[in-house]
Amino acid sequence: RRDGRILDDPGDLHTNAMAMDAPQESREDFRDFLSAFNSLPKKQQHALYLVGWLGHEYAEAAGVLGMPEGTIKSQVSRARTKLEIQCG
Repeated sequence: RRDGRILDDPGDLHTNAMAMDAPQESREDFRDFLSAFNSLPKKQQHALYLVGWLGHEYAEAAGVLGMPEGTIKSQVSRARTKLEIQCG
């Protein structure tokens, strides 16, 4: 009877399809990201939020924040670099 319940699973395709990450890992990753994001200077937070999260073009974000487009690009780049270092 047991043989009828066991599936042949070469390459663990079915096993991997049913596997899921533990939800607490996602929460911890988000907490780490949020902590790192909050440690950024406000200008970098605002620029990254508008460009990275909301999807504004650099020119649009520059208009919203009243900064030159080049400054927005610089702020976003610096913010991303810092987050990469802190969050891995």
